[in-house]
Amino acid sequence: MLSPAGDRPAGRCGAAPGLGARPGGRFGGRGGCGLGGGHHCRGGPLAPRAGAAAGGPGRARVPHLAGGRRPLPGTRVPGLFAFPRAAGALPAGGAARGSGSDGRLRSRFSGHTLPAGGRRARPAGMSCRPSRLEAASLMAPPDGRFDAMDSWPWPRLRRWWERRLRRTLAVAGGLPFYRERFRAAGFDPSSFRKLEDLTNVPVMRREDVLGALRAGGHYLIGMERVDGEAVLAMSSGTEGATSFVALPRRWRPMERRASVRAHWWAGVRPGDTFLLSAPAWHIYALGQVLLIEALRLRAVVTWGTYLPHFAPHILHAIVTFRPRFLALFLPMAFSLLEEARRQGMRPERAFAGVEALMVAGAPITPGMRERLREEMGIGRVVEAAGSTEGFLATECGQGEGLHLVPEKSYAEVLDPETWQSTAPGERGALVITNTWPWGSLYLRYDTGDAAVAFPGPCPCGRPYPRVKLLGRRAYRFRLGGRDLLPYDVQHAVEEAVPAMRGATLAILREGLDRGELHLLAQGQGLDTAGIGPRLQSALSERFDVPVRIEWGRELPLRWKGVPPVLERAQVGEVR
Repeated sequence: MLSPAGDRPAGRCGAAPGLGARPGGRFGGRGGCGLGGGHHCRGGPLAPRAGAAAGGPGRARVPHLAGGRRPLPGTRVPGLFAFPRAAGALPAGGAARGSGSDGRLRSRFSGHTLPAGGRRARPAGMSCRPSRLEAASLMAPPDGRFDAMDSWPWPRLRRWWERRLRRTLAVAGGLPFYRERFRAAGFDPSSFRKLEDLTNVPVMRREDVLGALRAGGHYLIGMERVDGEAVLAMSSGTEGATSFVALPRRWRPMERRASVRAHWWAGVRPGDTFLLSAPAWHIYALGQVLLIEALRLRAVVTWGTYLPHFAPHILHAIVTFRPRFLALFLPMAFSLLEEARRQGMRPERAFAGVEALMVAGAPITPGMRERLREEMGIGRVVEAAGSTEGFLATECGQGEGLHLVPEKSYAEVLDPETWQSTAPGERGALVITNTWPWGSLYLRYDTGDAAVAFPGPCPCGRPYPRVKLLGRRAYRFRLGGRDLLPYDVQHAVEEAVPAMRGATLAILREGLDRGELHLLAQGQGLDTAGIGPRLQSALSERFDVPVRIEWGRELPLRWKGVPPVLERAQVGEVR
């Protein structure tokens, strides 16, 4: 069980009546300020307003092109465009009802309409007053904490999680998928009382979900709780074999709050410019839309995904709109550095004005973080991690590891052979249990990630347990008598040759079969003749195996970067 040791005094909400709040109001569960767990405040800013539109009010404006021109209503906008005020922004990927004959865009996900009028037009019934989460964030303490929950003592957070898990397990017991699993394991959802009781819940793996999909022939497999319309998001599991999650309207308030909390820790603030460039099919695109809507961010939409050949679009958006906060998938951050140099631009000039960078999609090494700080001139580089199935965690910047975002899931780090808890600092399988009883429910779900848990309280004072993801367990390999991950090799390369911090690397499977480390490395811009022998010697000494390095200009890529372990048939001769 993940739990930080030690208690700290609980913080108070301190919310004063105003901003349209009504005393004694409710948000989501119990309590007037939405903190849940019996917490009450006197009409704090999270209490809903009478007549407020769902999803947070705001002024919707017509998208602007990078050059300041306005597109005609209903027209496609190539490249990139921005919503200067993005309440009710159209979500990316499959959630739109389309544009009507009146030229208006309707969003199924937000329930708002973007009018085809001028800058000042706004949908009927939408107020210009701050949204609940925006109002709360404006009153948040200046130490980077999002709300009073960030100061709760561990026993209070534990009780809060236990209440939510009891509710979620009770709902799951009535769903066909879990009813059969619980019966086979002899687990009665009503027997759950405390976090330790999770050990009685059977661990679920991705193969179980895919098997149910194949057997049923439908994307709904009996693990979903929906009422009415739902948005579908795809999960490729990084390694392929697509599955789906159903996200109903009742999922939205939880996801919005969790997304705002995670990004608030990373440094985003109300009114910031925010680049929305996650792939349209990815759940992060929906989370970004909710974040933009809640904090009234200026949304900049770029063309493409995070493959390197889209780097020019993203770099152009950064230079044009000068965001203070930037969220990127980690491989794209290094593609942007290369693109800036290709255009003859100094990286620190390209990223001028960026104060905080949040990276996700791959585990960051200490060397990668240092390189991004130095070359981009960014003071704060924050790692985040998440999954379509409900995991979300973000660094605080003061302690090791990523804090769990409490609204989404409770997490455990378990031995994948025995499914018992690992010792702090010991590698294991990341297993999550959703704490929100709507949508597709993932209970004690093995995400496939290798992770470590960090013991003790964090210096930042937040009570949430901390983990560090190290990569997919499917990419584990045995070398020199040790079980390793590509993260270990990347870290060793950076320690041996600092110039290769963040370099694109892959490991050849055939080399591992021969008991050697055969690296494929992108050598563009490096003195490979000088670096090669030094790196080869250092790695051979580190891992006690023969080492071979094959340099090239390009490696096969996926949208999250290079697959870390490749077979020769996948790559051919490195160019």
